[in-house]
Amino acid sequence: MKIPPKLKIGAHEYDVIRRDDMDDEDFGSCRQRKLKIFINDNVPQSLQEETMIHEALHSIYMQLGMGTPQGDDKEEQEVQALGHAIYQFLKDNNLLK
Repeated sequence: MKIPPKLKIGAHEYDVIRRDDMDDEDFGSCRQRKLKIFINDNVPQSLQEETMIHEALHSIYMQLGMGTPQGDDKEEQEVQALGHAIYQFLKDNNLLK
């Protein structure tokens, strides 16, 4: 999957920024108020792809009124599960290019 430099999520366009200075345990983050998604460029490509989906889901949650700016444990669990399941679905059905 090609990670684009921008993602349109709902009514907003997010900059997708790949960084090589993130902690190895931090795969990515979403800054809702700045419309930025950061992806750790030092993890394997598959983790970068899944992280992009994960962070986009955080944004979707916020726009639907289901999330919080910093996220909470329940949101994180749901986004983690959905992000992994969606990525696996796309991968298993050869929908990633």
